[in-house]
Amino acid sequence: MSLEGLIGGWKEVRSGLIDEAEQIPADKFSFQAAPNTRSVAQLLQHLIEAQKFLVGEVSRPDTNLLPQPFADHIKHYAQGWLAESAARQHERRGDAVDRRR
Repeated sequence: MSLEGLIGGWKEVRSGLIDEAEQIPADKFSFQAAPNTRSVAQLLQHLIEAQKFLVGEVSRPDTNLLPQPFADHIKHYAQGWLAESAARQHERRGDAVDRRR
């Protein structure tokens, strides 16, 4: 898919989502179809966050819009998260050692 096609699709989905959300009465935003499911407001928030993620991904200079297996995608982000988490733990341990001295 071309960047122009992606942007066009995003605009169409965004416009449709706004139109649909405007038709929902304010007192229905807390509605949940079943226990342990997202409310209408939470579903809308999820869709907004997904769109923000997509826009952020498209805006990156090193973005890769070619499809990749979901497992590879998750692995990439998990590795980054684990590296950041390990660095934070290392910093905390270093602080603890410094305080003991």
